Amino acid sequence: MSAKRKRYSVEYKKGIVEESHNKNLMAFCKKMLNLQMVRKWQAEYENLSRRVEEKSAKKRKCGSGQQPLFSELEDITSRWIADRRTKGLVARRVDIQEFALAMAPQLDILPEIFEASHH
Repeated sequence: MSAKRKRYSVEYKKGIVEESHNKNLMAFCKKMLNLQMVRKWQAEYENLSRRVEEKSAKKRKCGSGQQPLFSELEDITSRWIADRRTKGLVARRVDIQEFALAMAPQLDILPEIFEASHH
């Protein structure tokens, strides 16, 4: 059975790399860290330091994940939601779907291509 995969924050990775300088990497086996992973973090040390200093030390990189297919529609919908919230109105999922479906034809998005997500 393989070990459970864990996610580590950028601060944690940077701390491990700084702690591992001029030390035997076998000591990190006690912390249940893979040696290959520690070596990879050592190679990325400059990038880790930069991300910690910029306070962008999130687990995910910016822009990762699935990108919207229709970015213009996404922007319009986001502004619509923000406007409703500033007016003190609730933006329910059903309302957002209806708005997006109503705006799609105005942006020349065919209904066969576009479906408002149901989750």
